[in-house]
Amino acid sequence: MNSKLRNLAVVSGVFCLLLILSAAAVAQGISTGSISGTVYDPQKAVIPGAKVIAVQAETGASFTTKSTAEGYFLIANLPIGTYVLTIEAANFSSLKVNNVDVNSGQNHNVGSQVLKIGTSSESVTVEATAPLIETTSAQIGGSFDTQAVSQLPNAGAGFDNLALYVPGVANNGSTNFSNTNGAAIARTGSLTEAEG
Repeated sequence: MNSKLRNLAVVSGVFCLLLILSAAAVAQGISTGSISGTVYDPQKAVIPGAKVIAVQAETGASFTTKSTAEGYFLIANLPIGTYVLTIEAANFSSLKVNNVDVNSGQNHNVGSQVLKIGTSSESVTVEATAPLIETTSAQIGGSFDTQAVSQLPNAGAGFDNLALYVPGVANNGSTNFSNTNGAAIARTGSLTEAEG
């Protein structure tokens, strides 16, 4: 009987440890982003089935998808970093887009990518630019380096004060904060009301 209780205690302990570790993994937050765009030919007709490959510059990790019947592609759940995007299709020159930055919780839309008629051995290279405005989401977000946060004048004052350092977030004059489209955010982080 004593060995059964010992075995039960060991199994319970392992289960509790796994439960704690899985909760810690979930608590890490969003650590991925995505790349999207649309593939066209020179006459602006979409190219379905184009092979799209994203290679992370820092690690060499490769992620692949194909464009849809509408020419659209989305590579989701990409680790944060800088990517080289290669787009290939039969009877077209391959297109390489350098310096595609993937940020936490954001989609980097590379827009319309036009493949030139040619062979796959020919290649065209372009440089990606950061989008001037986020068009795929109304969400405002940002990430902060731990060392930089510790050097701020209000270090340790809470996430709501840290939120003021995110572009588009402003103090609305009360104990709440408001982004530039008027939605108020309570200290708990829950949406409380829409103003104006």
